[in-house]
Amino acid sequence: MTTARPAAPPRLPDTEFFTADDVLHHSGDRLLLDRALRRGEAVRVCRGVYARSRPDGDVERHRQLVRAVFGRPGHTGAVGGVSAALLHGLSTGRGAVSATVTVLRPGGGGPTADIDLVATRLPASHLCEVDGLPVSTLARTVVDVTRREDPGSLTGLVVTDSALRASADPEGLRRDCETVLQDLRGCTGLARTRSVLREATPHSAGPTETVSRALLQQMGIPTPLLDVTYRWDPADPADDTGPQEPVGIGPEAPFGSVSLTSSAATVVVPFSWPDVHVLGVVLDRPVAEDGVPSGWSGDRDSWVAGPRRFLRRCGWVVVEWSPEDLSDPWPLSQRLTRIMRELYGGPVGPYGWARDHPVLRPQWSPTGWRGEPYPDR
Repeated sequence: MTTARPAAPPRLPDTEFFTADDVLHHSGDRLLLDRALRRGEAVRVCRGVYARSRPDGDVERHRQLVRAVFGRPGHTGAVGGVSAALLHGLSTGRGAVSATVTVLRPGGGGPTADIDLVATRLPASHLCEVDGLPVSTLARTVVDVTRREDPGSLTGLVVTDSALRASADPEGLRRDCETVLQDLRGCTGLARTRSVLREATPHSAGPTETVSRALLQQMGIPTPLLDVTYRWDPADPADDTGPQEPVGIGPEAPFGSVSLTSSAATVVVPFSWPDVHVLGVVLDRPVAEDGVPSGWSGDRDSWVAGPRRFLRRCGWVVVEWSPEDLSDPWPLSQRLTRIMRELYGGPVGPYGWARDHPVLRPQWSPTGWRGEPYPDR
């Protein structure tokens, strides 16, 4: 006599995404999906598409949403805008990730709850493939993000800086963007794109540096040098130092790296105003939370006792700020302006230093700057 084995309980499909019909065909249970949703064993990703879970982080959740939207049968168009920027691995800055997918489609159509549909010209030369999905090229993505962003937004500048930084040929990417602009002539927002391309640079280390540069220039702070490499020697902190040739971004001189040809270490400072010996350093979080420069591998104490102490003893004023300070940049701008006025001895404006005032380089003494105690900034 044989004993009948109990039937296996119905299960959800073993695929990344599934629909209600998929669940029914796989299990034969019409109520399985409803039970899974109530128990948290399944989640809705977009209209009609479900998954077992949502990833952590806005960027990964948005990428999952893109895959779900374009996995629906009969879907046409290409990923564009900020959605395409995320698939290309570009930085978009805080608050730029939307709950909808930007879809480019020549035929147009109406938006839905999970799609921001853009009716636009879409030549084949503006398309590429990323992870099996049709996506706008890097140049077309830069143009679309910048020309469609809201006035006052810095998302376009962040994306453009990131694209130039990621490109093996930044000038070639600029030429590609100009070609796209020619293809889209007559469309709205192209003047805005050209303005952003003039301001963009591959020498900003990340989105916080890009936003800092833009906001400080808007507040009237002179244009700094970007990502200048400085030597610092933990064994002899009294030695003088100065800026070397800017090396840009890369493994040659990240924060805290040690040169292979010298015992001295190097540090890349995001913003330098050498005329007044002021350095600007962007922290990953506020000082009260032990913030350190982006890319610094040590803790707050090692940064303060190491390169920051060395640079200060060599005559540089090191000004630090975090992304939280950029939500209201006016106090930071006032602080930088006051420091520059004190060190320079003359007016400071958006076009640089006044011509009728000689640059007063700060001189270090045991009592502080120019013989007066200078507070820690």
